[in-house]
Amino acid sequence: MFRDDEVLNLTIPAPKLKRVQMRFCAVPEDDPYARDGGYEYKFFVNANAPNLEKFNVKYLLASYSLKNVKSLSTVELKFKGLHVGENLYFADRIHKLFAEIVNVKYLSILASIVGLRWGTDEKAIICLLGHRNAAQRKEIRVVYEQLYQEDIIKRLESELSVVYHWTLDPTDCDAVLANLVIKKPECNYNVIIEIFSVRCPEELLAVRKSYQLHYKCSLEEDLAQCTNGDIRKLLVALVTAYRCDGNEINVKLANSEANILQDAIKDECFNHEEIIRILSTEMTMATLSASNFLEDGANDFQKALHTAVRCLNDHKKCFEKVLRKAIIGTGTNEDALTRVIVTREEKDLKDIMEVYYKKNSVPLEQAVAQDTSGDYKTFLLSPYSVGKELRSFSVQIRFKFTKFYL
Repeated sequence: MFRDDEVLNLTIPAPKLKRVQMRFCAVPEDDPYARDGGYEYKFFVNANAPNLEKFNVKYLLASYSLKNVKSLSTVELKFKGLHVGENLYFADRIHKLFAEIVNVKYLSILASIVGLRWGTDEKAIICLLGHRNAAQRKEIRVVYEQLYQEDIIKRLESELSVVYHWTLDPTDCDAVLANLVIKKPECNYNVIIEIFSVRCPEELLAVRKSYQLHYKCSLEEDLAQCTNGDIRKLLVALVTAYRCDGNEINVKLANSEANILQDAIKDECFNHEEIIRILSTEMTMATLSASNFLEDGANDFQKALHTAVRCLNDHKKCFEKVLRKAIIGTGTNEDALTRVIVTREEKDLKDIMEVYYKKNSVPLEQAVAQDTSGDYKTFLLSPYSVGKELRSFSVQIRFKFTKFYL
């Protein structure tokens, strides 16, 4: 009988070892500590055997660490009466073991597991992907496809929409978001304006290329088909522009174009071609000047013009307003909330959160926590973490997509 503070560590340093068979004595079924999985929790087996070819284990799901087992080809596992319950370390140990034996040629598993449920383990997938940065998510996608000949994106699209957008490459995510709003009966102009008013020229070009690749049609063509009049002119101009985003400012030119904007706005000539031209090419003093004169208009074009000026002038304030409107009021606008958090998380979300707090006197995390629930809430509040091996993540994700989870 183990005391609560006792742990068994079994280390096998055997460079020439080729075969391991481990048989653990059965524990009496009436032992309450065994029924809770206590003995499994206390066993740690570490094997450093580069020539190991066969690994055979019966009965006990200890914590197995197989280091440098490049020659391992055959694994046989037989576990009896795993009492899952609320002991999450069972899943962790299975995931760890599977990650280390993923390249074997012959794998035999026999296990009776108590507490098995069917479906996708959303919480586990959120935990595995929600904490990774863009580079890590991309590498996980590559490794996952190498292991299982399947794009994880396709699985996520049908299983978890918010994690699907998060796992996409940032430019692909922008392209998908643009297509989603374009294909709706009523195009949400603000989403297009948000995307294409705050991205740098290289990012804009990458989004357009991604759109063409995914939908076999140019973004400009799709926009032209679902819009008309002045709205079409403005959106197509924003999408196709190669806007100067450098720090150097031609003060004389900026003042001249600022005067053009002011005169057009004062005369309520909002569809003046010069307004669209300037907004699609400048991000400096001209738009700052326009923001002092342009109010939120009465028709769709004036509202779109106002949103474009706000985004170009100070996109952080613009996104704060999007978040506030998504959270405050009846229900939650999950599309808007997801869009801002997913697309700005790795850019300037911390700055937007500061603007949100100054405006609302409530931390954004607290507002999100109060207004959302379930797995969606868990994902939105997931912080980054780094340092784990990505091949292991891919195996764990695959395990969570299978038709059962612990």
